[in-house]
Amino acid sequence: MEIERTRSISQAAKNLYLSQPNLSRVLHELEEQLGFAIFERTSRGVMPTDRGALFLQYARRILMEMESIEALELYLYRDGAAAFAQDFDADEGRSHIITDVADIGKSISVFSETLLYYSRTFRRKTIMSKITVIGAGSVGAAIANDLTIQGIASEIVLIDINTQKARGEALDIYQGAHFGTPTIVRAGDYEDAADSDVVIITSGLPRKAGQTRLELAQSNVNIIKQIAPQVVPHAPKALYIIVSNPVDVLTYVFHKISGLPENQIIGSGTILDTSRLQAQLAKQFRVSPKNVHAHVYGEHGDSSFVPWSLANISNNHVDYYATHSPDMDRIDWTCDQAARDKAEEYVRTSGAQVIKDKGATFFAVAMSVCHICKCIFSGAGTALTVSTMMHGEYGIDDVCLSVLTIVDRNGVRGKILSKLTEEEEAKLRNSADKLKSVLQQISLV
Repeated sequence: MEIERTRSISQAAKNLYLSQPNLSRVLHELEEQLGFAIFERTSRGVMPTDRGALFLQYARRILMEMESIEALELYLYRDGAAAFAQDFDADEGRSHIITDVADIGKSISVFSETLLYYSRTFRRKTIMSKITVIGAGSVGAAIANDLTIQGIASEIVLIDINTQKARGEALDIYQGAHFGTPTIVRAGDYEDAADSDVVIITSGLPRKAGQTRLELAQSNVNIIKQIAPQVVPHAPKALYIIVSNPVDVLTYVFHKISGLPENQIIGSGTILDTSRLQAQLAKQFRVSPKNVHAHVYGEHGDSSFVPWSLANISNNHVDYYATHSPDMDRIDWTCDQAARDKAEEYVRTSGAQVIKDKGATFFAVAMSVCHICKCIFSGAGTALTVSTMMHGEYGIDDVCLSVLTIVDRNGVRGKILSKLTEEEEAKLRNSADKLKSVLQQISLV
């Protein structure tokens, strides 16, 4: 009987150790964090080590004590394998755990099922999953809510000068997290941003009806000057996404005062303008927005423009597509400058229209910022029109504005220097000049 039990344990251990690639990887990570091997190869096959057997039973006990599967999910998802490692190491009663063969077999069974569940459910998400949102106003709260709904982050920290507001928003979001991917959402202070993978800055005075983004400049510059020295020391390796307006000006200021490498700083730029453009063209051309490849360059504001020489739908220039599409009789596009001007005017005035109608813009902003986060965590490298520091590209230097830029896990990988027409390059330089004129009027001290 003892031999049969030993064989059964060996087979269970072998299955756990070898049969599931994802499981094996998670197990190896766990062993590294524990500092000892859970399994070893012996003459009897793959078996738990002496300390591994102790740990398996400890893990089984912990898992059995969980009040619900939701508690188990949060326990695993919060710290992953590290949760087991740290708790086991700190447990004073571990020497009293029974170590008979049958109990080890049961422990392997429970532990393997849990690790497999963990590997399948949670390893799909990136390890980089802590996001801090600074500013719990409409935009910050909407971003935190979307991050939770979309399952982008495993932990979200909301920071605001109004601590009560931050607590309320965090609690409201967290209480609905049960209906989606397990996510910890909490309010905190700047030190709670430690180990964040991404820090999103939304703090600032809101733009009022009839007010340009650039008119907000000095007030919000002063706010970001207060934020930077408080958060950067706690999260020096995080990627920073600047959302507050005027975003190009504030992204530039953050570059100058934070002391961080440029690749770690991303302004949301014209990513939302580009989305508005693609949505409008998709409607006019009767196609999915995913088939529209047209972008907004320059300032996130009145001097932005569309480089129409690059605009295409399903690999056809917009004008050519309009006259060669199966829907050409129903396409609302006149293939002239008037049509292009109308599209650009729509993009430039959309934000102001939303502010006029409902008082503020935050839903679309939140979705665009969440898209940036997903592109960062995917690691593949995605072309986005985000605001970054220029260093001579298109004859522009020492200013932040939007051109197509590759974004990945390390932040800004570099810019795509698309071939623009002379007129388009002139428009881009004009946008840069507009921003520089504002920068010359603000105080960085």
